[in-house]
Amino acid sequence: MQNQASLQETKQHGAVRFPFNLYPCTIPGDFPQVALHWQESMELVFVKRGTGLVQVGAESCPARMGDIFIFTPGTLHALRQAEGQCMEYENIIFELELLGGAEDLCAEKYLLPLQSGRLSLPARLTPNDLCYLQAAACLREVEDANRAKLPGYELQVKGALLRFLALLLAQGRQRLAAETADTQRLKTLLQWLSAHYTEELRVADAAGVCSFSASHFMRWFRQMTGQSFVAFLNEYRLNAAAEALQATDETVLTIASRCGFENLSYFNRAFKAHFGMTPREYRKNKQNEAVLPLWKREGTASFFAHQISGGGQQLSRWMSLCGTMILVARRFEFSMWLIELFRAVEQALGKREIIAEDLGYMSDTVRQLVRDSGFPGMKVLEFAFDSRDTGSASDYLPTTTR
Repeated sequence: MQNQASLQETKQHGAVRFPFNLYPCTIPGDFPQVALHWQESMELVFVKRGTGLVQVGAESCPARMGDIFIFTPGTLHALRQAEGQCMEYENIIFELELLGGAEDLCAEKYLLPLQSGRLSLPARLTPNDLCYLQAAACLREVEDANRAKLPGYELQVKGALLRFLALLLAQGRQRLAAETADTQRLKTLLQWLSAHYTEELRVADAAGVCSFSASHFMRWFRQMTGQSFVAFLNEYRLNAAAEALQATDETVLTIASRCGFENLSYFNRAFKAHFGMTPREYRKNKQNEAVLPLWKREGTASFFAHQISGGGQQLSRWMSLCGTMILVARRFEFSMWLIELFRAVEQALGKREIIAEDLGYMSDTVRQLVRDSGFPGMKVLEFAFDSRDTGSASDYLPTTTR
């Protein structure tokens, strides 16, 4: 979503002539958090499942299923994991110019004032708000249109977003306070941090940017972000390193050094404490996720349960696809995903008689997968003579018992 190297997001969302995009996201599945940042676009967060934490300016609040958060251009905001919880949400980002040109009356009265901060909107809609059902229906229309992309879907997206903004303007409460001196000062500090996080930084350096004493700065920063400056800086550097691990082929040592970590052992420990895995494991995990983006986006169980619930004809089609995915998963050793796939098939179709046919060239990983699945095996005699197999010929030859 955001380039960690800059706390003011400048990424182009969608096409130049249709600046709109929608991203399904999960915290901590896709990333442990979305750090404090702002952009010149409109951003909507529609929480679909679970709970999390959202920070707007200096204030934080819980995010629950069904909540809709509205971040107008220039609004400082962050999304975090609630302890032990997972949050799935749709992230809708668009430029206000999508909805009206400079000579348009609506642009003059509403869109340009929103862009410049002269007009505010409710920061949050919950299922208890009067306009919630209509507003949520607008966002679902946007999601459906974006998914189907039928002829004219751009008009449907634009119309639904205009209706959504009209509902927010009519709501007229829970408005964000105008940007304060503190939030402007925090933005200045974060911009400075994004330019210097690779260097050796001290609390006194950051305090100087804000014209505060070190002691006052530490109290102020914790009040504004909920973290100490040292913890925030460390987290920022770790997130930057995680992005580099995913986006480049640089060595772990190079990335650690480039992100401000002088000691590789400390970096490895801090990274594992933050992400729950080593840097190398994180890189491999992200590479694996890229192979099957559909599973990652939909969730294996829900995706397959939906696709094969029609039974008969669909079962045949999807079992064929399963076979292809098994080959891919075997190549990249996605054993856990395959077990999840088998459980999804059982959930959708009920208990079925399935045999795990041994087609030779068995690795230890595949053998363990068969054991984990609980499926009975079937061996083929001809593979007793395959020299590539890691087992022995006796694994395939008939045996007799007395």
